Amino acid sequence: MASHSSLPIDIEIDEVAEIKAAAEAFRNSRTSVEEKTDTPDGFGQTISKLLKVLSESEVEDLNAMSETDLRSRIVTVQRQRSDNAIAREIDVDLKKAREEVKELAAPYAETEKHLAAITSYAVLRLAQLGK
Repeated sequence: MASHSSLPIDIEIDEVAEIKAAAEAFRNSRTSVEEKTDTPDGFGQTISKLLKVLSESEVEDLNAMSETDLRSRIVTVQRQRSDNAIAREIDVDLKKAREEVKELAAPYAETEKHLAAITSYAVLRLAQLGK
């Protein structure tokens, strides 16, 4: 594994790639009801994404529910989501891992910020020069 020597910490390039891949996978796993759809009823694309996450039995159960049962299920699941969010927030190991990732990523973020500033300043200077 190769290290990036200009960074103030010793981090393996493969580790950075793994972190980036994990973050991208997380971003891609999130779905939104507001996403653009491709069917006349307006739900096709969103439903197809949800079907990739849900099991067949979950879909069958939801399809068989009445309006009242669906509303009740939504409330139950929202409570579970809330409980999950609370558990995530109090998870000490997760907090430590987040802080470690934050520390590991900091040099990259600072470098990116610096390089973006150079680029922006150079573009502004070109504009000032009428180029």
